[in-house]
Amino acid sequence: MPSGASGNEVKHPLAWAKPRPLGRSSNVALDPLRSFGDPAVRSVPTSVIAEEFRAGDSPESIAAGFELELQDVYDALRFKMGTGVLAA
Repeated sequence: MPSGASGNEVKHPLAWAKPRPLGRSSNVALDPLRSFGDPAVRSVPTSVIAEEFRAGDSPESIAAGFELELQDVYDALRFKMGTGVLAA
């Protein structure tokens, strides 16, 4: 039997801790194992998505560039607006 195939694999102790600040339906997560716990969507930090948006890229362009769903980009921008980062 290959190593780890027994179903008794030991997972990282923080593997369960992925809070989703916008709720379960959003892919914005605070994963301590990715992006050092910074808010991210599928390993793309929300700060990077926000910076692309502030630089003038459209949400559609950002989604295509990072291979994200358009809703993921909107969720990241909504999260950043809620934290005051994109607020005018």
